[in-house]
Amino acid sequence: MEITAHGWNRNMGNTEFVQVDLSDLKLSKVQNKYLPWNKVGLFPASRHGAFSGVEVHWGKELKMTGNYRMKIRLTRSDILYLFRTVFGDELSVSLIEEHGFTASSDLAKAILKTVKLTDLTLGELIEMNTQTDKTARPSDAAPEAKENKLPTNEFRRRY
Repeated sequence: MEITAHGWNRNMGNTEFVQVDLSDLKLSKVQNKYLPWNKVGLFPASRHGAFSGVEVHWGKELKMTGNYRMKIRLTRSDILYLFRTVFGDELSVSLIEEHGFTASSDLAKAILKTVKLTDLTLGELIEMNTQTDKTARPSDAAPEAKENKLPTNEFRRRY
């Protein structure tokens, strides 16, 4: 992560506030967010007592005059590290659905390769099949299958 400022009114050049590799930082659980001078820390952010993200803190003496344009640069690895810090290493179904992610067909095939049918119960297989039927479009179903349905009668039992 890199945070810089560039002179706005006249060309005063770039002033670097901080440049740090976020993957070197570990999320600190210190309640008062204590941080030694000239060090960088990663702390949990909270709003009304609930976890709401992460904060990067650092201390540095600044002597700047004039107007500046500020810039923060996060690399892909910084963003992925922050994502893993907030959400953990395992993606859950609720996390994917809540934030609008979708799984590519390659990912779905890779996940299906890891499923062992011997580990699933009959009820789980039926549930997976009914979920697939609900997501399938009506145009995908064969029209002949609807026409060839035979009426079913309840099994009558003699007493």
